[in-house]
Amino acid sequence: MSIDRKEIKLQIGTNVVQTGAAYDWNLLSIDGEEMMEREISLEQYVSDGAYIKNERYLPRYITVIVQSKDASDALILARYIQAVDYFANEADCVLTVYSHGLERWINCKLHKRENLSSKWHKRPHYKLTLTCASPWMQEAEIENTFRSSIPLLVFPMTSIAATGWLTGQTSTGNEIVFDYNGQKENGFLLTLTATGAVTNPKVTNQNGDYVRVLDTLSNAEALTIDTRSGQKGVAVDGVTTKYDRLSTFFELEKGENTLTVSADSGIANLVKVLTYTELYRGI
Repeated sequence: MSIDRKEIKLQIGTNVVQTGAAYDWNLLSIDGEEMMEREISLEQYVSDGAYIKNERYLPRYITVIVQSKDASDALILARYIQAVDYFANEADCVLTVYSHGLERWINCKLHKRENLSSKWHKRPHYKLTLTCASPWMQEAEIENTFRSSIPLLVFPMTSIAATGWLTGQTSTGNEIVFDYNGQKENGFLLTLTATGAVTNPKVTNQNGDYVRVLDTLSNAEALTIDTRSGQKGVAVDGVTTKYDRLSTFFELEKGENTLTVSADSGIANLVKVLTYTELYRGI
């Protein structure tokens, strides 16, 4: 796929419409994917001038025009029948946009479909309007397993007597430091799987904000701490559990983040996996 040409994949339920050289559709145009709209309210001073009273991002509307590549009458008819079914589907949609070597996606609904006619050919030709309740585009999910690599060689060279050369070992820690490159803060999902008894596990960020769970995990039980919008909570094997009332379901900040996992006891019995996505204004 050429990095200087935009392409899309629109998943409507289990159905997929994808453009590009290897797929059945051409993307003729796309609008609304690059930037978000903001609403800024002004309040006027008694004297000259005004001040910003409120500002917020509006829902995003993206319009795409796609056209099938089919040439024969039989294929055109089959594609038309397929498209009628696809674009009548009320299932949730995911639009993925590929541009300049980037791949970002956004949740949406198919708001409107228009059949476009052309005097040049009979191939199915559609204008689709997509409504996105959350205007933020996301990149692929990032996973961090709290594991850090120990380099095979470091300079100046040192060695431990009688051990020989140490090869690419990994060590599991209770703290990770990483950069969040998104343009807006976002929540995360932390999964802590017990390999033995663990009492009152806790995750803390660089500002001292924390989520502390008031429960004891047994071997093979999985605790999830979720700070994502609309999904905030803690659960053990899918069942909601108690947490410290002073807990803050904090988000990842733009720039460097530090997360530390601790527990009243049994911290060595935790396997830790952090997952999150970065939010962007467009692509």
